[in-house]
Amino acid sequence: MLSVSMCVESVSDDDTKYVGGRMRDPLFTGLSKAVADAGLTSSAEEALLYIIPAFARCGLLPGKDLFPDKFGSLVNPLQG
Repeated sequence: MLSVSMCVESVSDDDTKYVGGRMRDPLFTGLSKAVADAGLTSSAEEALLYIIPAFARCGLLPGKDLFPDKFGSLVNPLQG
């Protein structure tokens, strides 16, 4: 996963949502499904245990400067 994340330049915040306190992002959802479908993990949820830390290590987690509001949209608290 670290090799994959090192090939990514950026991850867009545009599609990232927070649902029930959990981040939902199409890139991570797709990767986790592909990893699970390939039989590398028993589930997509387990695959996220490998994907998220790799992207975090590369500073690529979406919304790292943003926080979810009560509607699940990401907002920057420093912008008015």
